[in-house]
Amino acid sequence: MCCGYAGQVGSGFTDTTLQELGALLKPLHQADSPIEETLQTAERHGVIWCAPKLVVEVAFGEWTPAGRLRFPTYQGLRNDKDPREVIREP
Repeated sequence: MCCGYAGQVGSGFTDTTLQELGALLKPLHQADSPIEETLQTAERHGVIWCAPKLVVEVAFGEWTPAGRLRFPTYQGLRNDKDPREVIREP
């Protein structure tokens, strides 16, 4: 199992970026969730689980009381980081 769920990033993508990320994520698809946390029904809607092999940088406003990112924006792929190195920033 990997880290926890922090929310959905819905902005910061170009059409090209979405195509590139889709191609990278497709071979990582898996049937089961890689996180231990059970997500609420609304958070699971339309989810496709992937193995945690990629790292992206996300800008955000703050953490919500529920532990989710507020106003997350995609900044780019981080090929210099291993997913096991990623920690939750305060």
